[in-house]
Amino acid sequence: MSTSTDADLILAPEYFPGLETMWRIASSPICRINDLKQYSRQSFENRCRVRNPDGWQWLTIPLQKLSLGTPVRNVLLEANPGWRKRHLKGLRYNYSTSPYYEYYIDDLTELIDSPSESLAELTIASMKWTHKVLGIASSMHILSDSHEVDVTHCASELYHHPVYRQNFKGFFTGMSSLDLLFNHGPDSLNILLNGNQS
Repeated sequence: MSTSTDADLILAPEYFPGLETMWRIASSPICRINDLKQYSRQSFENRCRVRNPDGWQWLTIPLQKLSLGTPVRNVLLEANPGWRKRHLKGLRYNYSTSPYYEYYIDDLTELIDSPSESLAELTIASMKWTHKVLGIASSMHILSDSHEVDVTHCASELYHHPVYRQNFKGFFTGMSSLDLLFNHGPDSLNILLNGNQS
């Protein structure tokens, strides 16, 4: 039986999370992904930000109609696969000239094109993939797989967003971790944890 401790970090699932989320995971010994929480439309649960020549854009996963209060694990993806092609096209258009695009794109294509039907399945897969390729040592667990009863969100230290080289002129914060990975590859974890990279 798994129990929560003061050191546990409880987070909502996010689609290819941003740097603050991955920093919080890397800074905690145990992270639990709360797929039991109510889906929130104004969140990163089914969307992420990527850089483009004009600044940034959303990559949004369209969802089937759902009732208010539906847990993330019960939210279903739109059946039409066209959005998957749009996401991969967006990554290709915005990152194909970045240093590490070819290094990651095959894995990302397989993940995005996977036959997943639920939001939680795809979003958690994106978090696990990001966790793995960044080389984060902390353990990650799915809340619905455990026997948690009393879930406590642990407080995080103040986060300072690193400044790093992006694929287009200027710098924008709040991008998906994909932005850092495509541009800095194996150095991404060091930048995430230790700060700026010119």
